[in-house]
Amino acid sequence: MVSIADLTSENEVRRWLENQAAHMAGETGWSRKDPLVDEFARVPSAYWGVMLDAAKHFTSKARGLTEEALIRSAGVEHRELVLKAFSEQLFLVDVVTRYGWVEDCADTMRKRLKDPKFTSNRMGDTTQLLVALASLHDERDFTLFADVLRSTRYGYWQARMARALTTVPGFDLDAAATSAWRYYEQGQYPDHQDGFAVAAARAGIAAALPISVLHAAGGKGTKWSSGELQDEARALLRDHLGLHIDADDGTAALAWWESAKDQVRWDADTRRWTGPKPPVFPLKQEQPAITPGANDF
Repeated sequence: MVSIADLTSENEVRRWLENQAAHMAGETGWSRKDPLVDEFARVPSAYWGVMLDAAKHFTSKARGLTEEALIRSAGVEHRELVLKAFSEQLFLVDVVTRYGWVEDCADTMRKRLKDPKFTSNRMGDTTQLLVALASLHDERDFTLFADVLRSTRYGYWQARMARALTTVPGFDLDAAATSAWRYYEQGQYPDHQDGFAVAAARAGIAAALPISVLHAAGGKGTKWSSGELQDEARALLRDHLGLHIDADDGTAALAWWESAKDQVRWDADTRRWTGPKPPVFPLKQEQPAITPGANDF
C-alpha cells in the first residue's frame, strides 16, 4: 500500500482516503490502536485540511479512524482550519484543548451545551465540552454547568461528568453541583435526584452520600438506579474511603456504613470524603474444599 506520507497533491490524498474508506465499507467497530490510525496520521501537513474535509463524508470505522488521526496529527499551523470547522466537527475539542484555543471556541461550546437535544443525545461530546469550558474558570458558566448536570437523563452520565470536571486543575465543582442539588430539593424530578446523587457526592454534598452508598450496595432503597450508576458509586467510595464493594457485598457494606457514617467527613482541602478504615469484603466466598470419600468412587 502506498503511504499517505508519500502523496504530493490534494487529489492524490483525497483518492487515497476514499479508497481506504471503500475497503472499510460496512465495518463499524474500530480501535485507536489500529495501525491504520498511525498511517492516516502521517498525512502531510499541507494536506491535513483535505483529510479534515473528507472525514465529514465518512461513516462508522472510516470516520472514527480518520478523526483519531486528525487529532493526533493536528499542529499549531492548522489553527484556522480547526477553528473554522469546530462548530460542525466537535471531535476537534481535543485539539482545541491541547493548543489552548478553548476561548476561541467558547461561544460554540456554550451554544451546544444550552441545547437540551444535544446534551441529551450526545453525552460523550457534552462531557468533553464541559471539561474544556470549565478550564476557562468563568463564573458565568456555573449556571450552565448546573443546568447540564441536572438535566442529563442518566445518572451514570451525571456521575461521569462530575468525575471528569474534577480533573480540571483548580475547577470547583461545588457551585454547579450545589445549584443542581437545590433544584432537586425543591421537589422537581425526585427520581432524577437519586440519579444525580453520585455526582453531588463527588462535590461534597453530604445529603447525597448515603444515597450513593445505596447505589453502590445494589440500588435497593433508591427511586432509580442502574448497573452503570452502581459502578460509578462504587468507584466514588473506593477512591475516597477505600471501600471496595462487590455486587454480592451490599448487605455487609450497608452495615459498615451504618456503623461509620457519623465519622465520615468532607475534607474541603483535599476535596475527598474521609472516615474510618473499612473492612475488606471478599469478592467471592471461598467454597470449602471437599475431600472425596470412599463412596464417591
